[in-house]
Amino acid sequence: MVSPLPYYYAPDGKYVLFLDLLGFTTFVRDSFQKKKVEDGVPEAKQWHAALAQFKIAQVEVERAYRRLHEHLGKLLRRPMRRGKPSTLSLIFSDCAYIVFDRDNEAQRFAISAIRSFVRNDMPVRMGLSYGSFTAYNFTTETLPSGHRNYRSE
Repeated sequence: MVSPLPYYYAPDGKYVLFLDLLGFTTFVRDSFQKKKVEDGVPEAKQWHAALAQFKIAQVEVERAYRRLHEHLGKLLRRPMRRGKPSTLSLIFSDCAYIVFDRDNEAQRFAISAIRSFVRNDMPVRMGLSYGSFTAYNFTTETLPSGHRNYRSE
């Protein structure tokens, strides 16, 4: 008989789905690569060419970033057929952490999300984790020497 409990059972545990857009870092780095500078071209002209390239790259990166966030936002707002929606979602840069109370809700969302991202030609990777989590309080102290001391309690 298979136990309905996860291998590691934590009372009041949560299921956390991690989602990451594949290749975003490489895309950003490649978008902002410098063009080869031609010999004999005045510095002012090189500067203007580099600035134009930077603006084009910035638009491309922002478009990919916005596309991910808009798509993920739609998925999170979509009503679930059965069960409750996520209890918390943290979205930043090219990744997201989405918290669920029940395993079947996390699994349903993950399956729906991966299908949706694949259909929309957005490669993502996901991981699902379970456990109890502790909220820490962080403090910062500046010592007389000027150094900073960071602590979690």
